[in-house]
Amino acid sequence: MSFVSKEYNFISGIGEVNQAGVDYYNALIDELLDNGIEPAVTLYHWDLPQDLEDLDGWRSDLSPSWFEEYARACYENFGDRVSVFMQVIEYIHIQSNFSCLCTGENVDHVE
Repeated sequence: MSFVSKEYNFISGIGEVNQAGVDYYNALIDELLDNGIEPAVTLYHWDLPQDLEDLDGWRSDLSPSWFEEYARACYENFGDRVSVFMQVIEYIHIQSNFSCLCTGENVDHVE
């Protein structure tokens, strides 16, 4: 399993946990383990829910709280079977996009 989508785990990206999404990942994790595959979870892979993007996404002062809530829910629901959680993947792209945001340069997907 490469990543756990925030979209699947929270209704509207924050607040209420989407039990159908949790059930999906629980079944996937169990299937991986049943087949001798240790799951390693990446929490973020370019899948910020639109509801959060509409609230200014990662530029929002609230984004660290959103991510903490999400990471905590993932650990509480999957941590009994998953021992490896990674925060993000492709750090270099995040760094370059953040640099563009800070300097005012336009990034193709951020206006």
